[in-house]
Amino acid sequence: MTAWETFRTKYALEAEDLPDQRGINVVVIEAVDNDVWEGPGGSSRARRGRLWFAGWNYPLPLNNARVDILRQLFGNDSNAAIGRKLGLEVVPVREYDGSYKGMLYIASELPGDHEVPARVPARWATRSNQRLEAALKQGVIIERMVTPAKAPAKVVGTGVPLGEEAAAKMMCLIQERSRDWGFVVGHLSRAGLSDLVDAECPPGCDAAIREPLWTGLLCHLPITSRIEDRDALARKYIAGWASRAPGPVEPATGEVLADLTRVPHSASAPSSPPATPATPAPTVRELKPGDEGYIAPEDIPF
Repeated sequence: MTAWETFRTKYALEAEDLPDQRGINVVVIEAVDNDVWEGPGGSSRARRGRLWFAGWNYPLPLNNARVDILRQLFGNDSNAAIGRKLGLEVVPVREYDGSYKGMLYIASELPGDHEVPARVPARWATRSNQRLEAALKQGVIIERMVTPAKAPAKVVGTGVPLGEEAAAKMMCLIQERSRDWGFVVGHLSRAGLSDLVDAECPPGCDAAIREPLWTGLLCHLPITSRIEDRDALARKYIAGWASRAPGPVEPATGEVLADLTRVPHSASAPSSPPATPATPAPTVRELKPGDEGYIAPEDIPF
């Protein structure tokens, strides 16, 4: 027998999803938008508003009462709420038959800056690597990370160095996403791939870094700045490695920036946030042919 419950589709955060059913659950507001319904002929219509929280896979639907509370807490501009903490609580409400049902309410007072966000249950955690990375930076903890059957730590090095040309292209991709080499070293090390970045500078890294770095990290990060002349910047990276220059070059002015390209995995990267013991290690998602987002090794852009 198959229970009808197995056919339900989940669209939103509900009271029973909160980890603390008796107290205040602190969440971090990530975004606010409207649920858009796509009609025939390409027509669209905005429906109920949604409030997204860092680390959570499902949004909180916004009715008029919730919108009024949010306006009282953050003012008229919804953008002022982005990145701010909010309290959610479960309040028992009496039904017509006399029974009580827990309803999700927005707390009337904002949490203090010192209050830690509630742990996100694994089954309700975001599946987006990009959103997960941002949530971890905001101090959101996922109770249990789902690790692929084949752990990324099993990635075997080729013994062949990446080389200057591929490394320069890689650094351009990293810089376009407002990241640096220290960030990459920290991310892959926490994912169990420190052997791939155990080199004095990027060209010396193992060539096997290409697939996990692209499919597990870079392709999920937004591009925040476009490089006008990628070839020129790549040449400056290569020249810097050859002459032991202090680091990457700012593409617009040619100014040499801080040393972020030759950080061994055992050294501390000044721009990479220190790992928090309570924070689970990020996973490098393994994609196979046919999976959404899969990119063949020959199509990786470095």
